[in-house]
Amino acid sequence: PGLALAGWDGARVVVASASVARDDSGELAWKLKPRFALKPSKDPCPGTGGATCPASWISGGDYRHVEAMHFGNGGRTLAVLTGNSSLDAWDLGIGSRLGHWIHGAEGPRPHAMCHDSAMLLFAHGGRGGAGPPQLSVAKLPEKLQVAGDWQAAWSAATQPPVWAPAIPPAL
Repeated sequence: PGLALAGWDGARVVVASASVARDDSGELAWKLKPRFALKPSKDPCPGTGGATCPASWISGGDYRHVEAMHFGNGGRTLAVLTGNSSLDAWDLGIGSRLGHWIHGAEGPRPHAMCHDSAMLLFAHGGRGGAGPPQLSVAKLPEKLQVAGDWQAAWSAATQPPVWAPAIPPAL
């Protein structure tokens, strides 16, 4: 199949695949194939009965401020952390959104994130912009935990993740 790639151009998150093959001269060459752009307003919003997401969750149908992206499930899902502290999860096999969660915790908004099969780790600045960076953890939403069973992931109830208080990073 190839390597999954995702990039943000200031308005869109574009998903592509890359593979390496021999060209006509026998040299190895990378081939990049753009697959699709993720459009938050074009997908039904989870828990709304098929309606599109409220305008406060998106910016004109595009991603105007992306803080971080993370592949999961062997490159089959993509988590997108936005500047308004929301997290979108995408099924890259079919290009549809699995869920949308808003970081409701008090304190600084996260600027980076990563996850494993069970937990999300967020990094953010110190309170009031001063002090060392801080980390917080949250349970990974079930829709991102379900590997390979996309129908179950789509039908699972949308629940906001449980956010833990910020903890200082280990030095």
